[in-house]
Amino acid sequence: MTPESVMMMGTEAMKVALALAAPLLLVALVTGLIISILQAATQINEMTLSFIPKIIARIYRHYYCRTVDAQSVAGLRPHLVH
Repeated sequence: MTPESVMMMGTEAMKVALALAAPLLLVALVTGLIISILQAATQINEMTLSFIPKIIARIYRHYYCRTVDAQSVAGLRPHLVH
């Protein structure tokens, strides 16, 4: 294996990891931002308040976005199986 091929495979692996992790991370980010804005507006300073909505949002995304996940994995299959 040449250094160029190793770099190409590493780059592709990072792209696949980002493509698979981004939807869940974005759901958690948006949920956290909404909860923090509500906490700032209502002056509720409870640190653990954001955990439950984030968990609910992730479960919702997991169960109701299976077709999007299936399409993502199908599109990434050529990169996963080398």
